[in-house]
Amino acid sequence: MIYQESTMSGRLLQQRYSYSQKYQRELALGIVFQYIYYEKFFSSLYLGGYFSEVLNRVILKYYDYNEDVWNIIYRANFFVLNYMERALLILLLAEIDLKKVPSNLLVFIYIRLAKKYCRKNFHKLIPVFVAYAEKDSHF
Repeated sequence: MIYQESTMSGRLLQQRYSYSQKYQRELALGIVFQYIYYEKFFSSLYLGGYFSEVLNRVILKYYDYNEDVWNIIYRANFFVLNYMERALLILLLAEIDLKKVPSNLLVFIYIRLAKKYCRKNFHKLIPVFVAYAEKDSHF
């Protein structure tokens, strides 16, 4: 029995980094959503180093990111967010803050995520949101 558990955990660790960036980003989005909705952090075994770093930023700077999201949203004349949309924007801010992925690529990626997980026309807000976020001095 112990041998099976150790080989299973070894297989999990081998699979950990074999998942695509797209899938890991969707897992990270789900984790941020759960963090906002349940106010508890649920970690995933399948996240690589980059997304673990992004989620650590979300946890450490959650209140700052949340305030920044609302400030940017009000400037963009968009006043209503559901939990998934807020999670998407907080994750986007964390990735912009990390500065490891170019912002034009993040816009493309998050438009695709917004079309998949958010309301019908929410994806149109993403380029405006990134432009406002980059204008802020601390990003």
